[in-house]
Amino acid sequence: MGIATSLISGQALKFLQNQKPEKVSPNKRYKFISFVPAEALEKVKNGIFAAGGGTFPDGKYMHYSFESPGIGQFPPVAEKGAKPTTGQLKDDGSNELRIERVEEIRCEIMCIGKDVLEKSIEALKR
Repeated sequence: MGIATSLISGQALKFLQNQKPEKVSPNKRYKFISFVPAEALEKVKNGIFAAGGGTFPDGKYMHYSFESPGIGQFPPVAEKGAKPTTGQLKDDGSNELRIERVEEIRCEIMCIGKDVLEKSIEALKR
C-alpha cells in the first residue's frame, strides 16, 4: 500500500526468516503495523482479518485494530525502483526529488503466531 508498509513487511519477513523454529511459539503475539492511505484502510484491514489477524487467542474478540491518523512524507526514488501510488520527480527538469506529504492511517493489528503474521503480510501485498 505505501512505502512504510513495504518496509515494515520486508523487515517482518526478514525477522521471521531469521528465527529458529524452537524460539517461535504458535501463540506468540506480533503487532503488525502498516501506514495506509485512508481510502484503502478497510480493504487492507479486511485482507488481514481474513488471514486471521485481529483475533484474540480465546476468540472472544475478532477484527481488532487500532488506528491513528497522521502525515507521512517521502521522496520516491525512481532509480531505486520506487513505484509509489503518490509521488514523482520535480516537474522542473532539475532531477531533484520532491518530498510528498500524504495523509495516512497508522493501523495496528495483533497477529497470534508466525503463520498468521506471514499470511497477513501476504494479504497486505495483494
